[in-house]
Amino acid sequence: MSLPIRTELSGAAEKLIRGRHATRAFRPEPVPEETMRAIFSLAGAAPSNSNAQPWRVAVASGAARERLADALQAAHASNRTSVD
Repeated sequence: MSLPIRTELSGAAEKLIRGRHATRAFRPEPVPEETMRAIFSLAGAAPSNSNAQPWRVAVASGAARERLADALQAAHASNRTSVD
């Protein structure tokens, strides 16, 4: 059995996978709209299974964001898996 050949791509993929982390807190400053649009554009270029491209994005700000945050925190505190 031969060992896999390391390529620049496989090294980059390994670095990306090993460098990932889960975000547990967020900064209070809003993300600029142009930054979000750039992120969504990049995400839309990501591969999807059978090119299904199932992306759906919802952005909440202001009072709607606060209501969503409150509902998510309450669901987390009560160990619920859905805010419905």
